[in-house]
Amino acid sequence: MAIRKITEYPEEVLAKMGKPVTEFDQEMKNLAGAKPVSDEEFAVAKQRRSRGYAQRFESLERISAEISNLWVIGMPLAELQREYDGTVKQTLDQVLAAEKKYVSPSASSMLLVGDRAKIEKDVKALNVGDVVLLDTEGRPVAQGTKN
Repeated sequence: MAIRKITEYPEEVLAKMGKPVTEFDQEMKNLAGAKPVSDEEFAVAKQRRSRGYAQRFESLERISAEISNLWVIGMPLAELQREYDGTVKQTLDQVLAAEKKYVSPSASSMLLVGDRAKIEKDVKALNVGDVVLLDTEGRPVAQGTKN
């Protein structure tokens, strides 16, 4: 998956943040208990993750990237095997326990980036929480300030 700068998206895409924001909010609520991960969802996700793991090592470039990433954060090469083993040993009960422990929509935030004049009205209308304008350092900006 390629990561694109927000400026690379057309304005009409940036102006349509309502649907993804609503879907994200609903997914958080689902994971928090409204609709926990099902047996089928878990089985499919686990299978895709474990089968896709080998793709991370399909070329010399990918292998060196994996090793470099571990080296940069000071992790041993054994972490590569531990990650795979942890994935295949994971149980649905463990996932559901993690959902209960870590997923809290009321304590979560979404960071939306775009032209304030084009998205603020629509985002506020979704009623998914307070809209807080941040400066470039991530600090709240006083209401009425133009940024």
